[in-house]
Amino acid sequence: MIAMAVQDDWLSVAKAAKLAGCSEQYIRRDLLEHLPRDEKGEPTSDRTHGGRLDGWLVNGRAWMVSRASAEALRETLSTRAAVHAPARAARKAGAAVQKRAKRPSAKRKKSR
Repeated sequence: MIAMAVQDDWLSVAKAAKLAGCSEQYIRRDLLEHLPRDEKGEPTSDRTHGGRLDGWLVNGRAWMVSRASAEALRETLSTRAAVHAPARAARKAGAAVQKRAKRPSAKRKKSR
């Protein structure tokens, strides 16, 4: 008996990227990195193994991504963003202060 996946459980890379809140390139890179390969570097399967995302390569060209793994990726990325947000805000504030310090003060022309 062949196990059939429910169509709603799999998303295209574009839809998975939108759901996860990241770029399509990020998803494709993760999928390609976790594709099983032989000694020569050739893919041995069309299903990913051990990555952040569960996906499979359709007809050697298009990726389908599991909805559950895309939702899990969204949670990990949002957690990471929340952890690094204070440092990012501090860097932005520091850069704004430096810009103000470097900006030459406006000199007024003396009227005669």
